[in-house]
Amino acid sequence: MKFNASEFFGKSVFVHSFCVEHSDNSLVVKMCLTGENNKSYYGIFQKVYALKLSNVSYPFQICGFEIQDNISRGFDNASRYFVNDYEDGELSFYCEAFDIIEE
Repeated sequence: MKFNASEFFGKSVFVHSFCVEHSDNSLVVKMCLTGENNKSYYGIFQKVYALKLSNVSYPFQICGFEIQDNISRGFDNASRYFVNDYEDGELSFYCEAFDIIEE
């Protein structure tokens, strides 16, 4: 079941697993998440760049999770989405596409 990622905006999520893979000359980030609603989700973020990850241990909490769509700001497809922990700044990256699926 596809999940509307905007429902995560500004929410707290727990990250149970975090994996970075190299595929087709680009990075893919995969995360298992639990939202404030106690439901589990699997996120796949494709063509990732400018990945910043600091001061984390597993599981870690993102207190202010957001995904910004930058296309209306004139950004190109490579930086279409900005995924960010706006509370603590422990995670951020740009990606071209993503899916968040309810498990």
